[in-house]
Amino acid sequence: MTFILQVRSAGSSNGLDARSGKLTRKEVDRILRWRTFALLTGLLAVLTVCTAYQPLDKGPVFFLALFLFALPMTWYLVSALRKRQVENSATLKQLFGWSAGFTIALFTMLLANGLLDRTPPQQIRCSLLRAYESSGRRSHYYHLIVRSWRPHHETENMEVGKFTYQRASSSRTVTLELHPGFFGMPWYGRVIPN
Repeated sequence: MTFILQVRSAGSSNGLDARSGKLTRKEVDRILRWRTFALLTGLLAVLTVCTAYQPLDKGPVFFLALFLFALPMTWYLVSALRKRQVENSATLKQLFGWSAGFTIALFTMLLANGLLDRTPPQQIRCSLLRAYESSGRRSHYYHLIVRSWRPHHETENMEVGKFTYQRASSSRTVTLELHPGFFGMPWYGRVIPN
């Protein structure tokens, strides 16, 4: 009798079900907690670095970051709804770990692309086609739509600050500081109304 009690207490202290030797749902959630934290940190870091070094093609970067976040979260929610977190624990651990790793690698690549870029910026003069504002729940964004200088692109959407937006509203052209990027992913710095 004492042996059975010791096995049960030892099994429950490390998160294992004493009868089956499997992880409990609570233990699976605890194991995934730091991976989820790393995944969220990587996603916020990608969004932050895209504000500092604004890539010309933000769409694919944001899509990849959101995909890397949504894939493990969706898998976890489906497992939770089917009450199969324990059975899928190995897959969940790998999926959360790999997604967090790729998200942090994406952040590191974007940061290095801007930070290590020592090439002087190219001054691009663009025709201003339209200026508009958009708002979220707690933020306000200012955009300038300019005629693109790149082949196979008609327009470029530049996010700017309020001061630049107000100055550009009365102007017909803007000058853009274009950086080639250390890894060849172009990003823009200042946008100067003419």
